Amino acid sequence: MRHPDQEAARVAKPVRRVLLAGLTAGFLLVTAGVVAAVLGRPMSCTCPPPCEALRLLCRGDCCGLIALGLLLLMITPPMATLAISAGFLRVGRRWWTVLCVAVVLVSLTGLVIRLK
Repeated sequence: MRHPDQEAARVAKPVRRVLLAGLTAGFLLVTAGVVAAVLGRPMSCTCPPPCEALRLLCRGDCCGLIALGLLLLMITPPMATLAISAGFLRVGRRWWTVLCVAVVLVSLTGLVIRLK
């Protein structure tokens, strides 16, 4: 049997990677959108729904970058929650409560994004 600290380290490493990647990419997209807007690129006045953000990005609109960055920032915490759940299941401890909370959080985030 492994020491609890070793198990926690095995769970924390993928979660750290998910959080770092999601937050960094989201921050870079939002920053790029703001910089492009300051430099005079076209920018629509409304916040687009997630499916429209890619179309705006293809047209060169700054709002597409900002919307995708914000969407990525919104999706990062539920992805980290799923990584925590997967980590606990992988180390051999069946923490079903953590898994249920993760499913609820991811479902609520998906519902919020869908209703937006």
